[in-house]
Amino acid sequence: DNRLQFTTGGFYIDRTGVKATVKDPLTGLNETVAAGSQNAKGFEIEGSWRATDNLTVLANYSYTNARITYNGNAVTDVGQPPAGVPIDQAYLALAYRFTGALKGLSWHPSVNYTGVAFPNSTQTDVTRNLNAPSNAIVNMGLTYAWRQEGRRLRQSIRLSAKNLLDRQYQTPGGNLGLGRGIYFAYSVNH
Repeated sequence: DNRLQFTTGGFYIDRTGVKATVKDPLTGLNETVAAGSQNAKGFEIEGSWRATDNLTVLANYSYTNARITYNGNAVTDVGQPPAGVPIDQAYLALAYRFTGALKGLSWHPSVNYTGVAFPNSTQTDVTRNLNAPSNAIVNMGLTYAWRQEGRRLRQSIRLSAKNLLDRQYQTPGGNLGLGRGIYFAYSVNH
């Protein structure tokens, strides 16, 4: 009955034309050019399970092994992960649609996980090995949707909270992540 669906895949990517600083052999001056290269390999699995007519579970996990293969003058960068690329990421989300007197109302909790990243991986000092630690952020949403009788108009209102527990965390780029945010949305589909 198409209640369980999943996709999995692997990848092997050679990226060229990455910004790198190289010394011009004629002038001896450093210049920034699109000469760097990186390699990334990994896999991803994603799925959905309609556990009941009212409850759907969504999940995803991805792993990336990315490395710098050439970075111009910065020969010590070879073998380092590119700055700010997390090693793995995942999410788990639920969608529950109420029935009866609450028909039209749905609840959407989720957890987003971001793995360890190295925001300073191309530095030449001790900060190279400092990492942005992994984190898990909880989000929550409530949606109420309805149709106007006799019209093809579908309307909905949504109240959602991102980083519901107001956790302090670092982004993969090493910056402070956003605190709790409360959002309201209204949409019309025709």
